Amino acid sequence: MTVKKRVLIANLVTVGVFIFQFIDVFFLHSNSPLFSTNVIARLVGTVVLIIFSGVLGFSLKKFCFKSYGWFFEVLYGLFFSAIPILTVFFLKYVYFLYRDYENLTLTFRPSGFAPFDGSQKYIVSVIVYIFTLLLVAVFKEIFYRGYLITQFSSKYGVTKSIFFQGIIYTLSFAPTLAYYWYTGRFEFQGPLMSFFLICGHLVYNFICGIKWGMFYRVNGTVWMAVADHFFTNFVVSSFFFTESRLPEKWYIIEVIVIQLFSIVMFIPFFMKRDRQNEMAAAEFALSREALKMGVDNYSPSVIRKKLDERNNLRAERASENTEVYYREEVIDLNDTKLPTEDDLISAVTGFAINDTDFEHTTEVDSYNSKPSLDVQNYFDNSINRNVSETAEEKNELPITDNAENISRLVKDYFDESFNKHTFN
Repeated sequence: MTVKKRVLIANLVTVGVFIFQFIDVFFLHSNSPLFSTNVIARLVGTVVLIIFSGVLGFSLKKFCFKSYGWFFEVLYGLFFSAIPILTVFFLKYVYFLYRDYENLTLTFRPSGFAPFDGSQKYIVSVIVYIFTLLLVAVFKEIFYRGYLITQFSSKYGVTKSIFFQGIIYTLSFAPTLAYYWYTGRFEFQGPLMSFFLICGHLVYNFICGIKWGMFYRVNGTVWMAVADHFFTNFVVSSFFFTESRLPEKWYIIEVIVIQLFSIVMFIPFFMKRDRQNEMAAAEFALSREALKMGVDNYSPSVIRKKLDERNNLRAERASENTEVYYREEVIDLNDTKLPTEDDLISAVTGFAINDTDFEHTTEVDSYNSKPSLDVQNYFDNSINRNVSETAEEKNELPITDNAENISRLVKDYFDESFNKHTFN
């Protein structure tokens, strides 16, 4: 699929998501306290992405949910959300004490829920509430971070794509804010406060979109963003120190401060991980080029030429010395044994990333500026070793098949290893 077509499809899908979000907000009204947000639109969007991911040229596993390191990415996400939340909650508690607020107790009361009564119905409602929060987080991260950044980056680059999806993510809340305005939810606040609340919601969501886009850039997965997204929404909407919620303006200020604090914490991690990804990409480019040179030097036509030269040389020796002719067989091209896939894996592994950490130590470092020479030597040794065997000892694939296997194996191995560590 061409770059232009991928971007066009991404734009059309975005318009479709916006239209269905508008229908849900104004007509389906799935934005209830129990469901937390417009869950029908999110559920439909998730199902569509899963079903049509192949048609859209988008692999959920490759671009969203790689299994490599997922557990630690979730822990990172919880860390970058929990520390800012705990800090802000502590400062808020100190402020309440200073202002002599009464009955300061951390209570669990999700937005719109009645006080906890311990009933089975209440517990079931809380479970549904948590599930829908998680569903919404998964959909938003798959679509805005995984899908949009992946499709836009093919044309605009990763940095611009993060910014574009941040704007689109912010605008996705426009139908909800328009509905609140239309139904008079902001009327009692006054024009100035209504303007502040609308701008506050937009600023908060833009900050979140950019932060979670940065998460995606350094991981190439949505694990960290989903953990941060879900945990932040759940805690700030469910735990309070006072019996009644504070005015919405304080809620907006609180969540913006939490996200800004989280970004400040994340910046050193982002810079380190991004630098490691760049180093890994450079090393992979160098080692892939070196192996490509080695494989190209042993394409069927090149090997045929080398073997013809060897046969000609032996024929010349035979004309000069009959004894040598009988001692050294002329090599039959179709029976020549090339390096096997196991041989190739042994060579490729030396140039691949070390999967145990993010130091990206490779054999290329030790070879310094001559990785292609080492690859060349490997293939030279392999071909010289194998062609010296007699034709009766070989049961290998024809030369063309072996060469194609070599090229395919090199490509597949590097694509798989590279995708484990970095977003490209």
